[in-house]
Amino acid sequence: MITIGYLSTGGFTMHFVPKRLIALRESMGINKAEAARRLNMSAMGYGRYENGEREPSYQTVSFIAQTFHSS
Repeated sequence: MITIGYLSTGGFTMHFVPKRLIALRESMGINKAEAARRLNMSAMGYGRYENGEREPSYQTVSFIAQTFHSS
């Protein structure tokens, strides 16, 4: 779901990739509404992540990964 890259400043950056979220959901055989329900969020909010209209926080990405048994 996320790609981690190394910055020259010595830190890490997180880049969210909506296509990976879509692929994960589809591999689980669930629709957007079911994914949103499992994550306890609105379907509209979840859809914004998949559409790339909004980028989830690190905590949200971690929660999605944990909930969907991914990394």
